[in-house]
Amino acid sequence: MTKPGVPLIIRLADPIVIPIFLDGVEPILPVDVGFKLFNIKRGHRVGVIIGKPIDFSDIPKLSFDGNSAIHSKGPLPKEIYDKTAIDIIKRRVEEAVKSLDPKRK
Repeated sequence: MTKPGVPLIIRLADPIVIPIFLDGVEPILPVDVGFKLFNIKRGHRVGVIIGKPIDFSDIPKLSFDGNSAIHSKGPLPKEIYDKTAIDIIKRRVEEAVKSLDPKRK
């Protein structure tokens, strides 16, 4: 089973998800540098594009009482890993961020 990461967090927490696209980051912080603060280059402009909240209202919500496995150190209940729901969430987030890229328009 693959680890669902962000889509799982979105499914569990039911947050407001706002997509953000950073345009022009590569010259300032190349991928091979990582997040090493001293290797960040200066003198370039970066655009920040903020999208509209993503709607997940059609995906079934999960609810657990305080004694459920989600609050313990044991494995999470299997219904959390609904592959269809996880894939839908992942696809929506990816599409929302990509749609903000000015080079794609």
